[in-house]
Amino acid sequence: MNKRKISDYYGFKKRPYGITHNYLESETNNCDIGSTLQELKKTFKQNDKNPPIIFVHQFYSFIKCRTTVDKQINALQACGKVRLFKLGIDECSLALVVTDDLIEFLNKSYSSNHSIKKFIKVIIPEVRDVCVEKALLKEKFKLTDRDISEFINAGLLTVKSELSYWFSIPSVGEFVKTFIKGRKAVMRTIRKCKYSEILITELEKRSLEKSITQSMQYHIHDVIGAELAKCVDTTSGTVLRFVKMPSTNKKK
Repeated sequence: MNKRKISDYYGFKKRPYGITHNYLESETNNCDIGSTLQELKKTFKQNDKNPPIIFVHQFYSFIKCRTTVDKQINALQACGKVRLFKLGIDECSLALVVTDDLIEFLNKSYSSNHSIKKFIKVIIPEVRDVCVEKALLKEKFKLTDRDISEFINAGLLTVKSELSYWFSIPSVGEFVKTFIKGRKAVMRTIRKCKYSEILITELEKRSLEKSITQSMQYHIHDVIGAELAKCVDTTSGTVLRFVKMPSTNKKK
């Protein structure tokens, strides 16, 4: 994967005027993905509708080497510490939820739902991928069509194909809707500024409309990690600059 120079502005002390940022040495194996996860979780506005949801690309706003991030997150997924989800933001985006946070959220929000209790007990400890085959659910776990339908109705599974399902998070649709709205609002703010760029310290002070549920910091991590904006160090501080996507229209 390509290595990209992305500012690790968030989660660290703001630099004095004229002093260069200290970037994480992400090319080494000493990058602490756990600490980065905790910093990102601090930017997530807690609510009773969703567990803390972090996108994998948001880690890239801290860490320059995507390969390092991906390897460490995959290791956390393999040992069951975190779960990954495809939430339909775009083709490549993966969302991450700490497994303990997910279980706590499900137990608290759906304490009387027997389907969710079964899912926590049977599925979460055994299946750690982003999707699951229907045959596995039936053959290994002895689940019936009714069990699977109850998981779908509870928002724990969504249909991938006739023979497989994506794992999902209950009531995540509203989160996705407001997340996209927040991303667009931040990008619109940057584009409207002179030269389509703004100091991060200035952007942090801007308010998002009330219907956008997540913090400005959360969305700044998103646009940096998704390469919709890039950080540029200047003598006045770190500037966030709009990235113009290349045109796909071919000249005739």
